Amino acid sequence: MATKTAPTKIDQNQRRADRVVTTNRGGFHDYLVVESIQAGSYAAFEDMFYAFYEDMVIFVETFVHKPEVAEELVQEVFFNIWNGSQSWKPRGT
Repeated sequence: MATKTAPTKIDQNQRRADRVVTTNRGGFHDYLVVESIQAGSYAAFEDMFYAFYEDMVIFVETFVHKPEVAEELVQEVFFNIWNGSQSWKPRGT
């Protein structure tokens, strides 16, 4: 009879990442998504990107007054989040 081993931290994080919440803003549970992204879930990152990208571009455009610059800045933010996902610690309200 084979013995079962306890799930590793990676296994637990992957299971959490596999059940990422919906991307409609009303049902978007930030802390679950952050944990999933930190665990390396590209699906969670993609969900966050599609949930927030458009609103972030509109917000940034109010400062830079050029849609293409706003898009590039927001893309850079998401690029940096993904590249530093394991150590990403979001701040804000």
